[in-house]
Amino acid sequence: LGSPADPLFRSGRVSVNLTNPDNAFCAFQFDLQFPEGVEIALNKKQRPDVVLNEDRMDDHIVSAKKNGSTYTIISYSGSNASYFDTDGAILDINVTAAADAQTGAGKILNAKLTPKSGESVTFDEIPFNVTVGDGTGISSINADEQGSAMFNLNGQRVTKAQKGIVVTT
Repeated sequence: LGSPADPLFRSGRVSVNLTNPDNAFCAFQFDLQFPEGVEIALNKKQRPDVVLNEDRMDDHIVSAKKNGSTYTIISYSGSNASYFDTDGAILDINVTAAADAQTGAGKILNAKLTPKSGESVTFDEIPFNVTVGDGTGISSINADEQGSAMFNLNGQRVTKAQKGIVVTT
Protein backbone atom coordinates (compact mmCIF):
# COMPACT_ATOMS: atom_id res chain seq x y z
CA LEU A 1 0.00 0.00 0.00
CA GLY A 2 2.96 2.31 0.15
CA SER A 3 4.37 4.36 2.98
CA PRO A 4 3.72 7.84 4.44
CA ALA A 5 6.48 9.24 2.19
CA ASP A 6 4.71 7.83 -0.89
CA PRO A 7 2.30 10.36 -2.53
CA LEU A 8 -0.06 7.46 -3.34
CA PHE A 9 -0.42 6.61 0.35
CA ARG A 10 -3.68 7.73 2.01
CA SER A 11 -4.69 7.27 5.63
CA GLY A 12 -7.49 7.73 8.11
CA ARG A 13 -8.64 6.75 11.57
CA VAL A 14 -11.54 4.47 12.41
CA SER A 15 -13.16 4.53 15.85
CA VAL A 16 -14.98 1.49 17.17
CA ASN A 17 -17.77 2.52 19.54
CA LEU A 18 -19.13 0.39 22.37
CA THR A 19 -22.30 1.24 24.26
CA ASN A 20 -22.75 -0.68 27.48
CA PRO A 21 -25.19 1.02 29.90
CA ASP A 22 -24.41 -1.40 32.74
CA ASN A 23 -20.66 -0.92 32.25
CA ALA A 24 -20.09 -4.66 32.46
CA PHE A 25 -17.80 -5.62 29.59
CA CYS A 26 -14.23 -6.50 30.50
CA ALA A 27 -13.09 -8.08 27.19
CA PHE A 28 -13.92 -8.20 23.50
CA GLN A 29 -12.64 -9.74 20.31
CA PHE A 30 -13.60 -9.63 16.65
CA ASP A 31 -12.34 -10.30 13.16
CA LEU A 32 -12.20 -7.34 10.78
CA GLN A 33 -12.25 -7.33 6.98
CA PHE A 34 -11.81 -4.15 4.93
CA PRO A 35 -12.51 -3.72 1.21
CA GLU A 36 -9.63 -4.47 -1.13
CA GLY A 37 -6.89 -1.84 -0.96
CA VAL A 38 -7.67 -0.77 2.64
CA GLU A 39 -5.56 -2.12 5.51
CA ILE A 40 -4.67 -1.33 9.10
CA ALA A 41 -1.56 0.86 9.17
CA LEU A 42 1.55 -0.44 10.92
CA ASN A 43 2.97 1.25 14.02
CA LYS A 44 6.67 1.87 14.75
CA LYS A 45 7.06 -1.78 15.80
CA GLN A 46 5.58 -2.90 12.46
CA ARG A 47 2.43 -4.20 14.15
CA PRO A 48 -1.18 -3.25 13.27
CA ASP A 49 -1.82 0.24 14.69
CA VAL A 50 -4.76 -0.37 17.03
CA VAL A 51 -5.06 1.73 20.21
CA LEU A 52 -7.51 1.60 23.14
CA ASN A 53 -9.18 4.85 24.22
CA GLU A 54 -7.33 5.71 27.44
CA ASP A 55 -10.47 7.27 28.94
CA ARG A 56 -12.30 3.93 28.72
CA MET A 57 -9.62 1.51 29.95
CA ASP A 58 -8.15 0.45 33.29
CA ASP A 59 -5.48 -2.21 32.92
CA HIS A 60 -6.78 -3.37 29.53
CA ILE A 61 -4.50 -4.32 26.67
CA VAL A 62 -5.23 -4.72 22.96
CA SER A 63 -3.62 -6.93 20.37
CA ALA A 64 -4.18 -7.14 16.61
CA LYS A 65 -2.88 -9.72 14.16
CA LYS A 66 -3.32 -10.05 10.41
CA ASN A 67 -4.29 -13.45 8.99
CA GLY A 68 -4.56 -13.18 5.20
CA SER A 69 -7.14 -10.46 4.51
CA THR A 70 -8.61 -10.62 8.03
CA TYR A 71 -7.43 -8.90 11.20
CA THR A 72 -8.16 -10.42 14.60
CA ILE A 73 -8.47 -7.83 17.38
CA ILE A 74 -8.56 -8.83 21.05
CA SER A 75 -8.77 -6.66 24.18
CA TYR A 76 -9.02 -7.77 27.80
CA SER A 77 -8.30 -6.80 31.38
CA GLY A 78 -5.82 -8.81 33.43
CA SER A 79 -7.83 -8.01 36.59
CA ASN A 80 -11.28 -8.52 34.99
CA ALA A 81 -11.96 -4.76 35.19
CA SER A 82 -14.82 -3.32 33.14
CA TYR A 83 -14.23 -0.66 30.52
CA PHE A 84 -15.01 2.81 31.89
CA ASP A 85 -17.96 4.94 30.81
CA THR A 86 -20.94 3.59 28.98
CA ASP A 87 -20.82 5.06 25.50
CA GLY A 88 -18.34 6.15 22.88
CA ALA A 89 -15.12 5.20 21.17
CA ILE A 90 -13.33 2.31 22.83
CA LEU A 91 -10.79 1.62 20.12
CA ASP A 92 -9.03 3.62 17.39
CA ILE A 93 -7.66 1.90 14.30
CA ASN A 94 -5.32 3.75 11.93
CA VAL A 95 -5.94 2.60 8.37
CA THR A 96 -4.30 3.13 4.99
CA ALA A 97 -5.76 3.06 1.50
CA ALA A 98 -3.90 2.35 -1.72
CA ALA A 99 -4.17 4.94 -4.48
CA ASP A 100 -6.54 2.66 -6.39
CA ALA A 101 -8.65 1.67 -3.36
CA GLN A 102 -12.35 2.05 -3.99
CA THR A 103 -15.33 2.67 -1.75
CA GLY A 104 -16.60 -0.71 -0.62
CA ALA A 105 -18.08 -2.98 2.02
CA GLY A 106 -16.27 -4.37 5.03
CA LYS A 107 -17.31 -6.66 7.84
CA ILE A 108 -16.83 -7.27 11.53
CA LEU A 109 -17.06 -11.03 11.99
CA ASN A 110 -17.32 -13.28 15.04
CA ALA A 111 -17.58 -10.37 17.48
CA LYS A 112 -17.59 -11.52 21.10
CA LEU A 113 -18.18 -9.22 24.08
CA THR A 114 -17.46 -10.67 27.51
CA PRO A 115 -18.87 -9.25 30.76
CA LYS A 116 -17.44 -10.03 34.20
CA SER A 117 -19.84 -12.97 34.50
CA GLY A 118 -18.01 -14.63 31.62
CA GLU A 119 -21.23 -15.27 29.65
CA SER A 120 -20.31 -13.72 26.31
CA VAL A 121 -22.60 -12.23 23.70
CA THR A 122 -21.65 -12.86 20.09
CA PHE A 123 -22.49 -11.33 16.72
CA ASP A 124 -21.82 -13.31 13.54
CA GLU A 125 -21.50 -10.42 11.11
CA ILE A 126 -21.77 -6.63 11.26
CA PRO A 127 -21.41 -4.99 7.82
CA PHE A 128 -20.07 -1.47 7.28
CA ASN A 129 -19.17 0.75 4.33
CA VAL A 130 -15.80 2.41 3.73
CA THR A 131 -15.83 5.60 1.66
CA VAL A 132 -12.45 6.48 0.17
CA GLY A 133 -12.05 10.19 -0.49
CA ASP A 134 -10.67 12.04 -3.51
CA GLY A 135 -6.98 11.97 -2.68
CA THR A 136 -7.29 12.98 0.96
CA GLY A 137 -7.81 9.45 2.24
CA ILE A 138 -10.66 7.58 3.84
CA SER A 139 -13.50 10.00 4.34
CA SER A 140 -15.96 7.83 6.27
CA ILE A 141 -16.86 4.41 7.60
CA ASN A 142 -20.49 3.69 8.43
CA ALA A 143 -22.03 0.63 10.08
CA ASP A 144 -25.01 0.67 7.75
CA GLU A 145 -26.86 3.03 5.48
CA GLN A 146 -29.76 3.55 7.92
CA GLY A 147 -27.49 4.69 10.77
CA SER A 148 -26.10 2.86 13.77
CA ALA A 149 -27.42 -0.55 14.64
CA MET A 150 -28.02 -1.55 18.27
CA PHE A 151 -28.13 -5.08 19.66
CA ASN A 152 -28.97 -6.52 23.10
CA LEU A 153 -27.05 -9.32 24.83
CA ASN A 154 -29.11 -11.93 22.99
CA GLY A 155 -27.84 -10.55 19.67
CA GLN A 156 -31.27 -9.13 18.83
CA ARG A 157 -31.48 -5.80 17.05
CA VAL A 158 -33.15 -3.12 19.20
CA THR A 159 -34.37 0.34 18.18
CA LYS A 160 -33.46 2.28 21.35
CA ALA A 161 -31.25 2.03 24.40
CA GLN A 162 -32.77 -0.09 27.11
CA LYS A 163 -31.95 -1.43 30.56
CA GLY A 164 -29.06 -3.86 30.31
CA ILE A 165 -26.22 -3.96 27.83
CA VAL A 166 -26.73 -2.61 24.33
CA VAL A 167 -24.00 -2.76 21.67
CA THR A 168 -24.00 0.02 19.06
CA THR A 169 -22.25 -0.52 15.76
